[in-house]
Amino acid sequence: MLSSKEIEAQLKLIPLHYIHYNYSPVEYGKGVSAGIGAYPYLRERQPHLIPTEKDFCEAFIAKTIHLFPVEKLMTDYEKYRLGLECRAKRAYRSLVREEHCITRMKEIMELYGFTILYDNEDDWRKGIDVTVIDRKLEREQYVHLFVDSPSSRKHRKNKAFRGQGRDFSTHVDFPFVKEQGKRVGDFHLYSDEQIYRFMRKLRTDFKHMGISLEEKAAT
Repeated sequence: MLSSKEIEAQLKLIPLHYIHYNYSPVEYGKGVSAGIGAYPYLRERQPHLIPTEKDFCEAFIAKTIHLFPVEKLMTDYEKYRLGLECRAKRAYRSLVREEHCITRMKEIMELYGFTILYDNEDDWRKGIDVTVIDRKLEREQYVHLFVDSPSSRKHRKNKAFRGQGRDFSTHVDFPFVKEQGKRVGDFHLYSDEQIYRFMRKLRTDFKHMGISLEEKAAT
């Protein structure tokens, strides 16, 4: 597993290229979010390397282009491909920021009696970005990471209705505020200050959230 410093060292060498384009069939196409699975796939193949934006976009498109009717692709292939590339670019920045944040949370918070867990299956099936176990309060809390913007908050809200049996009422939000973050190369990341502030809230404002370890053991 890469440390946060190792991740940052690599990010300084990875350029981001922005394309301002939006193609609605791609934005709302059923199953397109499956392309996000390209990130853990690439990380598993090369555990010591953060995939480049280019590599992720190519893998994202390969996983999703087949979801669209062939007759549409025959006439508007470039629109679909470019639309998927733009969606992949947005996802890539978020996925890298999440990996760095979870890594840094482990490095900081585990010194204060927390255990930080990430499970790709929980992320995909349950919509949980990271699980935090507070050994002091003996509680397990489920955290959502997202950018503090209207569109991201809407996406966060909609996640609760994308799977059967989801209940986010006791979950905790950890939104990324760009102005409070840190910049590494072209990337905007959670800062240590944001993580320390969030850790404090877990034991004050959010201490009733999640589930007690005793209650979980009984289920």
